[in-house]
Amino acid sequence: PHVVDWTLALAGDIDTIVMKALRKEAGARYATADALAQDLERHLRGEPVLARAPGAAYHLRKFVVRHRWGVAAGGIAAAALVTGTVVSLWQANLAREQAARAEREATKARVVQGFLLDLFRANSVEQSDPLQAQRTTARELLDRGARRAGSALAAVPEALYEVQGTLADMYYQLGLTDEAALRQREGIAAARRAFGPDDPRLAAALIAYADAIVDSSHRGELLPVLDEARTVLDAAGDTTSELRGRLLSMYAKAHSYTSMDETVRYADEAVAFYRRHHPGSASVKAAMQSAAAARRQAGDFAGAEGL
Repeated sequence: PHVVDWTLALAGDIDTIVMKALRKEAGARYATADALAQDLERHLRGEPVLARAPGAAYHLRKFVVRHRWGVAAGGIAAAALVTGTVVSLWQANLAREQAARAEREATKARVVQGFLLDLFRANSVEQSDPLQAQRTTARELLDRGARRAGSALAAVPEALYEVQGTLADMYYQLGLTDEAALRQREGIAAARRAFGPDDPRLAAALIAYADAIVDSSHRGELLPVLDEARTVLDAAGDTTSELRGRLLSMYAKAHSYTSMDETVRYADEAVAFYRRHHPGSASVKAAMQSAAAARRQAGDFAGAEGL
C-alpha cells in the first residue's frame, strides 16, 4: 500500500494551521470553525496566516510570493538602474583618467620643449662672442644638456626619462658609448620615480641600459639588470609585447661572453617568440639574423645557413 508522509505533505502554513486546530488547550485552538476557514483562505490567497507567530521576514516572504511579478519587475528595474549607474561611473572615471593622461602628456611635452629651447638660448646668452656661440659643437651642447637635465627636469620625472633617452641616443650616434650608457642609467632612475616598480617602461629603461653596456667594461651588470627587467614585466603581466622579445634577445647577447649554449637557446627563444606573437614585425628577421650569428659562433654552420 502507498504510504503518505504527512510530515512532508503538510510542511509550511498548512501544518501550522492543522496543529493549531488540534491543540489540547481550548484557548490555543481556533475559536470557531469560521476562524479556521478564514486562515485556510488566507493561506490559499498567499497571505500571512494567523496560526503562525508574526515576524517581519515571514510577512516579507508572503508579500514576495503574492506579488512575484511586480517584485521581479522591480528587481529588474533596480538591477538596470544599478548597472547603469556603475557603467556611468566607470565611463566618467575612464574619461577622467584619459583627461589626466592627456594633461600629463601635454605637460611633459611643454617641459621637454622648454628644456631644449633653454639649452640653445643659454648657448647664445652665456657666450659674449656670437661667433663662439656658433662654433659650439654638438658634443658641448649634449654635455651641457646632460649637466642641466637632472635639476631642470627634477619636478617632471616623465620628461626627465624621455630627455635622458634622447641624450643617450645622441651620444651613441656620436660614438660616445660610455656617456650614452650613463644617460641610460639616469633614465632608469627617472623611470622608477615616474612610473613605479612594475611598469613596462621601467623594464624598457633597464633593457636599454643593458644594450648600452653589452660591449663595455660594465657588462658584468648585464644579467642582474636583465633579471630585474624580467621581474618588472612579470609583475606587470606583460608576456607577449615586443619588449619581452627584446629581453630574450638581450639575454642571448649577455651570455655570448660566458656560454654559447645559453646564447643559442635564448636566441632561438626570441625567434620562436616573435614568430608566435609578432609574425608581421621586422623583429622576426632581426631575431633570425641574431640566432644565425649565434649558431655560427657556436660552430653550427648548417643551422646558421638555414636561418
